[in-house]
Amino acid sequence: MITARLLRAFTLITIFGLFSLSGARLSAQAVSTDSEGSAGKPPSYSDSMQPDNPVDTAGEMIVEEPELHVLISLSDQQMWVFEGDTIVQRFPVSTGVPGHRTPAGNYSVHNKALRAYSRRYERWMLHWMAITADGMYGMHGLEGTSYLRRLGSVASHGCIRLSRENAEWLYSRVEIGTRVEIVDDWDEPPEEKQTEYRVEQRYCL
Repeated sequence: MITARLLRAFTLITIFGLFSLSGARLSAQAVSTDSEGSAGKPPSYSDSMQPDNPVDTAGEMIVEEPELHVLISLSDQQMWVFEGDTIVQRFPVSTGVPGHRTPAGNYSVHNKALRAYSRRYERWMLHWMAITADGMYGMHGLEGTSYLRRLGSVASHGCIRLSRENAEWLYSRVEIGTRVEIVDDWDEPPEEKQTEYRVEQRYCL
């Protein structure tokens, strides 16, 4: 009787010892794995939710402004300023007198200066916009008022004269590279048709 009780107690102690040893081994394995690295460790919130390539959903729409360009008619002594296909300004000008005729052709603005001095003619040119690289020809206003009454007729030594107000307006809008076309003659469309004007439809005489 005593022997059977001792045998049962020994069996229970043996089983309990085996369970304890197995648990200790599992705990040691878990600590060892965790101390050596992140093997078996679930990813953190930031790891699992961070996209590989963040996408900017707040995209901006780029709107291109119409190109500004200038057309000057020698026979009319007028300048038209276009934004894209639309005439936005029309100014009287004075181009070169006979012997100093302003040459027709395609040009662009090469440089700008609020005031430029002409040594040849000893005059200050206001809101100067050179249309040739050598500075021989350009668009500008002048000091004084006597030249204003000649606007709309030839009067210069080759440059394109504007009133001071119109020269300032143009100067504030043209950039280096702005196209300037000088033609012998041009027929301006009727006012109600001007917004339908297309550059390729103009013609010179």
